[in-house]
Amino acid sequence: MLNYDLPWNPNRLEQRMGRIHRYKQQKEVMVYNLVATNTREGQVLERVLRKLEIMRQQLGTDRVYDVIGEIISAPKLDQLMRDWLTDRRTMDEILADPALELKPADIDAIRADMDNKALGSRYIDMSKLEADMQKSREERLMPEYIERFFVEAYRSLGGTIANVKGHDPGIWTISQIPVALRRAPEAIERRFGKIGKTYPKLTFDKDRVVGYSDIEFVGPGHALFEMVIDRVLTQYGEALRTGAVFLDPDATEPWVMWLLQGAVEDGRGTAVGQRLFGVRRRGDDCKESQPYALLDLKAPDGDPPTVPSEVFKWATDEDTVINWSLDTILDPYFKEIQERRHRELSIKDKYIRKSL
Repeated sequence: MLNYDLPWNPNRLEQRMGRIHRYKQQKEVMVYNLVATNTREGQVLERVLRKLEIMRQQLGTDRVYDVIGEIISAPKLDQLMRDWLTDRRTMDEILADPALELKPADIDAIRADMDNKALGSRYIDMSKLEADMQKSREERLMPEYIERFFVEAYRSLGGTIANVKGHDPGIWTISQIPVALRRAPEAIERRFGKIGKTYPKLTFDKDRVVGYSDIEFVGPGHALFEMVIDRVLTQYGEALRTGAVFLDPDATEPWVMWLLQGAVEDGRGTAVGQRLFGVRRRGDDCKESQPYALLDLKAPDGDPPTVPSEVFKWATDEDTVINWSLDTILDPYFKEIQERRHRELSIKDKYIRKSL
């Protein structure tokens, strides 16, 4: 379908698209809106489209084309076109019109509207989703660390695992799970499923599964992986609770890292927020640190050095760290979850009332 309205009228285009829908068109329809750039209308639209591109870059999403009607109304755009055609205003005056400017307040309002619709409808803000995914990728454990943990832990528990011949080193095989290791606690089976007897091909890198139907991805949330974690905590829990010694090449003085798991539950006992916090302590001074800072440390060669009694006290004085964390870390986290829940519920309440 070609649109050749003169003068350009966005409302008329929408009417024709609506007419196609009313005629119960069953096949996909392509609508082409042609604009002659060597006309006055074309010059105005070309400049407007440039503005739209700037707006799109400011918002970071193509969503601007869906909400442009909220920024520049059709009557306003039509009036700008008429002013240019009748020589009432110059092109520079038209382009300087406040209607063609996207203010910071407009960006915030549009983003808030996008978030609201993400909760109240099927709309998904892909730019926000991509940003969250990027942050998740940056903070996640690398597959190499997960693989190394599982292989060493599984072998220490009496299991046998080897690389698959003919594949790259990231593909492993378990010919048989020992009977003792298949008996997972009931809570693990109920939540993650039963553990298989064999795993012909498995990997710890999700990207390696793409294009292969015979390779199983094993990681946090997989029954086998969760069983190994449970056995490690049971068998080596006491040693893990004593801590470990690492070398920090950038440190001039010793320090202790505490890892705390904080969770917020609602009135029904359902976890609505869970996060791993890091607390770096030296003496009586505590400050928050990212848990993955441990990945930058190195294990000492040979036997670990003797820990001074003063540093050992920092690592065993649990009450001081917990009390500091409750006031400084967990309380703000609780308020963050509380505000998010109230906001989400108010948005859903608004859209439910609208639908009724």
